[in-house]
Amino acid sequence: MNSRIYCSEESTLRERRLIELGTGVAKGKNMAVVGLQGSGRNRVLSALYIDAFRQQARFSAENLNANLLWVDMQNLHDPTPVKLYQLLLRTLFEQGSLLDPPLQQAPPIPNSSPDQSVDLFQLQSKLRELICQSAENGRRIVLLMDRFDTVCGDKSAVVLEALNTLALGIESAISFVIGLSRDLLHGGLRGRLGQIQKRLDFNCIWIGGADSAETIATLTQQLGHLNPTPQQLEALATLSGGFPALIDALVNWWQETPVSADLPNTQHSFYIVEVQLALQSLWEGLSFHERDLLHELIHIKATRYANFVARHRSALQSLIRRGILHDRTTTLELFSPLLRIWINEMRHTIRGQVWFNEQNDTYYQGQRPLGKLSPRAEAALGFFLQHPQKKCEKDLLIAHIWETPYVTDDSVYQVVRELRRELEPNSRKPCYLLNHRSLRGGRYQFFPNGYEPYRV
Repeated sequence: MNSRIYCSEESTLRERRLIELGTGVAKGKNMAVVGLQGSGRNRVLSALYIDAFRQQARFSAENLNANLLWVDMQNLHDPTPVKLYQLLLRTLFEQGSLLDPPLQQAPPIPNSSPDQSVDLFQLQSKLRELICQSAENGRRIVLLMDRFDTVCGDKSAVVLEALNTLALGIESAISFVIGLSRDLLHGGLRGRLGQIQKRLDFNCIWIGGADSAETIATLTQQLGHLNPTPQQLEALATLSGGFPALIDALVNWWQETPVSADLPNTQHSFYIVEVQLALQSLWEGLSFHERDLLHELIHIKATRYANFVARHRSALQSLIRRGILHDRTTTLELFSPLLRIWINEMRHTIRGQVWFNEQNDTYYQGQRPLGKLSPRAEAALGFFLQHPQKKCEKDLLIAHIWETPYVTDDSVYQVVRELRRELEPNSRKPCYLLNHRSLRGGRYQFFPNGYEPYRV
């Protein structure tokens, strides 16, 4: 865990976020800290956790009246209620020596073998007993759980509901702080969180890039010994957009580069390995829909801009909250010119495997359920999934969908266009559904995982 918070002044954005988080925890609130990887979300959570063990700190355990537990979500290999409760009990055992006496005797909970049944109620009862013991000693339990949605994936709702069940009836004795890369309100979890959604959504803290003044102060602090000019600092601040991961990448590069009077070049900076890794981590935290929106935003014509913003207002607001977009009153801007280059480079990126979920009769691309398809387009997709990577004759496709040979080429093309609009990152350069016009009769070839040569 990295406890560094950029700049120590209370006026900085990072410090204000820490104060907001600590104040909420002190009041017993359940908090959701939302920010993409590389935004500094982990640093804010880590700073609160470390403060709890400093007697004179603003947010010491004594001032918070709480025992803070750092729950390493990477250890939750199987996101189920049983595994979650086992992880929490192990965390109490491992960190018990740092906490109040009632929690120092928490029993170790060994991993169960696959064929060993575990009593969920027994685990829950033991946890509630320890939580109540801490409360009787004047300290609530606060669970800090970063990377929650990243680890739990599509089971996030189940795990959150298990936390909600754990807290029922003892809300004053336990609270949660969860780190998320996506917005609870607009992400894939909406409508599936049960009662805990109400408890978290109204206590959200958004972590995005630092403002310009804070970024320049950070760069000055770390590069001062190299005597960069004000113009160079301003250029580095613009390139990083205030995102800590990009700041770190550019600082490391600047320290390893011979001192130059030149200003940092956007194109050159983009190809720095650490910059690429930071952008990739950020990009992977966005949904496919958000990626498509960003690509459309930077290429949209002025005449369509107002309508575009109105249609996608909710999703764009989520991107603004997480610092990806800046609202400049009359227009929306990307936080960094480096991201613009990345979006253009990624326009052909494969989105994930196309597959059919028999449990809910839904087609997916990666973890994204496909939009509503026409009956014939859905039948064509089913046909292609039954014949992956095979060069299928057009007549065979017609026979499967229409069950008659009397079908015009235009009818076939309409179905193909509909599938490409839904599946392809760039329908002009398809990487899922390819056609081979040079072959006799015309052939279509479907790649469920995408055609590799089109990967960037």
